[in-house]
Amino acid sequence: MCGIAALLCRSDAPATLQVDLWTRLISSVRDRGALAVSCAAESLGPDAHGEALHDFTTSDGTTWTLRLYASVLALRGPTTPQPLRRPDGSLFAWNGEVFGGMSVR
Repeated sequence: MCGIAALLCRSDAPATLQVDLWTRLISSVRDRGALAVSCAAESLGPDAHGEALHDFTTSDGTTWTLRLYASVLALRGPTTPQPLRRPDGSLFAWNGEVFGGMSVR
């Protein structure tokens, strides 16, 4: 199944707390696919999944850490690995597919 998880923490939060929260969060996203289709003969996806980490500082000097996780279930066509990172460092994760050649801006 498709899923997106995001965790935003102050960078000075204890590392063990960040890891514990992140592990529980992505486990719940990963496991929901297996639970949702537990009565089916086989599990659905994910066909691709990935994680990204980005640190940034706000105007008040606070440093934050953003973690993104995305899993993709490809119903048709090739998958696009997510989260997508552009050369400028920006991150993008989405849920859903665009059918019929629709342009995405």
